[in-house]
This record gives sequence, structure tokens and C-alpha cells, in this order.
Amino acid sequence: MKTFKPHFDQFAIDKLKFELLKKIGFKISTKPDCAKLSSLILASGCVHISESTLYRLFFQFEKHSPYKSTLDILCQFIGYKDSIEFIEKLAESRQQLHFSGINTLPSKSNGLLFYCLENTAKNPLIDFFEETNELDHAFKTDVSVAIFDSLLKSTQQDFFFKEFAQEKYIREYFFERGHDTKFRIKNYDQAYLMYLKSVNKDKDLNHFQDYLFGNCVLFRYYFIGKKLTKARKQAKVLYKEKLNVEAHQSDLFIFPFIRYTAYRLWYLELTNAKLTEREGYALYLIDLCQRLKEQLGMMEQKILFHTVAETFVHSSIQESFHWELKKLFISAFKRLPGIIYTKHLKYSLPYFNENGLLHFRP
Repeated sequence: MKTFKPHFDQFAIDKLKFELLKKIGFKISTKPDCAKLSSLILASGCVHISESTLYRLFFQFEKHSPYKSTLDILCQFIGYKDSIEFIEKLAESRQQLHFSGINTLPSKSNGLLFYCLENTAKNPLIDFFEETNELDHAFKTDVSVAIFDSLLKSTQQDFFFKEFAQEKYIREYFFERGHDTKFRIKNYDQAYLMYLKSVNKDKDLNHFQDYLFGNCVLFRYYFIGKKLTKARKQAKVLYKEKLNVEAHQSDLFIFPFIRYTAYRLWYLELTNAKLTEREGYALYLIDLCQRLKEQLGMMEQKILFHTVAETFVHSSIQESFHWELKKLFISAFKRLPGIIYTKHLKYSLPYFNENGLLHFRP
């Protein structure tokens, strides 16, 4: 059978993977994930695709060209008529990106965005970001990924952070929605200090949320990275002063609220709190999850679980608390490969991670 690859390059496959992630609720990262996806496709009424076929598509794409029939089934599963409709829809957004100087074709050459950054061309970038801010969410997301790719290769990260940390589009799509939890960009922690410069936590709720977000991002990075001197300094910013986060709980987005609340457990560890106090706080977090999860949608439940689970994994509390947390979210685990529930809590983290950038740049 003739393969159908000319239009399905790596960019298209990455987009297909993302659409599948939105459909099934987790990223395909392992062979058991392929087996689970195979069963979900069959259960939906679509034609069966084997685990091995899916594995080759997701992990050996450059060696094995997928059949058009395989791509048709996957595109039908996510709501398209066939793979041609998917590609035609994708072509519209790719054309818009190319028109803006962002290349989506396989190429080792750098795009216009990279050269603007590398040559500190401030004014063209200001105009581009202001225009981008008025466009649709998908385009803004694609641009934020392109910014990430360019900054990884650029030598002008400090210029970018200094000049654009207060720009509306950059704050929302690069710093917030496109936050890189792996801190792969040089001086990335300094970027968040720049982000926080204009934040006045007492001004309004939006500033308060930005304050919690920026400081929690830094605290997490320093604590998990064992940069304990900086972690202690950051913890004092968050927990020495009474921020009264609980009073704003109903108005805050779940991410800043649960990050601030969960990371207090790390603060207790840094300040050598008694074991009974730390375990008591872990029980409080489990009880909080039980009270909140029924009020939240699926995405927010994933954020709730992932944040508390990650906090537990990087703390010294006993694994019995891990199991109590998993029991609360057992229904969510039923959508995942069965082995995930039985393994250590750390193995479940990628399946619940709602961080935007990791969906595109794992």
C-alpha cells in the first residue's frame, strides 16, 4: 500500500499527537500508552490500530512511513473526516506562521524570529508581539513555542527578558501558559525575577495571582534543584508574610492557589518542622483535594492532583500518603495504562501534567 508522508512531516505528526492528547487526556510516551490508545480507538468504534503500529508512528516516525489508512483512523478518532481534512486545516495555520517568518518545515536554518532576537531588533519584535496578541489562541501558542526554540539557541536571552517581560502577550503565552518546568533556557530564573518586577500583590486579584505564580515557579525550581539557599530565600517571600490566600480561594485560578498551598509542605521541610507537623499538613492537603475535586472540571482536577503529587514525591513524607492521594483520584487512573496506578507516585506525574510547553517540547 502506498504511504502517505509528503504532507505528514514532523510538524504535522506533532500536531496530531497534541490533538490526541486533548482527546484521551494524556501524552503518548511509552509502549503501554500505545496499547491504551489502541484500546480507546477500538472502543470508540473506529477501526483497530495495533499497539506496534502506533509505537512506530510515535517513536520511529523517521524510519517507518505511516500508511494513509492509519492516519485516517487517527484523524477520525479526533473528529476529522480523514487525514486530508486534518492536513488541509493544519495548512491554514502553517501558512500564517510562514507569513510571520516562522518556519514549520524540516530545516536546520534559523527563522526570522531567531535573527531578530540574536540581533536585538527590539522594534520589529514589539510590533510583532503586539500584533500576535490580537490573533487566535492556536497561533499565539505556536509563536510561543517558536520563541522557546529560538531562545534555546540564542545568546541574547537577557535582552529578551529585560525588554519583553512586561509585554502582555509574552507574559501570558511565554511566561505563564508556556512556562518551561525544566528551566532549559539560560538564566530562566532571572526571567521570572523580571516578570515579577512590575507586580504589586496588593493592587488587585490579577497582580496577586501573578505574584503567587512567579514566586511559586521560582521556589519549585530552587527546591527541586537542591538550590537550598535560594529556596529558603524564596520560601520566606511566600510564607513569612501572611498572604491570606485562603480568603481568595474561590476567585483564584486553581494553579496559583494549589501551588502556593501545596508547596508549604516544602517550606515546613526547609524550616525543619517536626514530623508530626509535616504529616499533619500532608493529611490536610489530602483532605483539601477531597473537598475540591468534585467542584472542578477534568483539567483542574489534573492540576490539583499533579501539584500535590509532585509535592509529595519531592518531600520526605512516607509513601502511605502517596497511596491515600491516589485513592482519591482512582477514577482518573482508569483512563490510563493499568500499570501506572500500581507504580510509584512519580510515574503518574507525566500523565497529569497540564503544563502547556511540555505538550510540545517534552
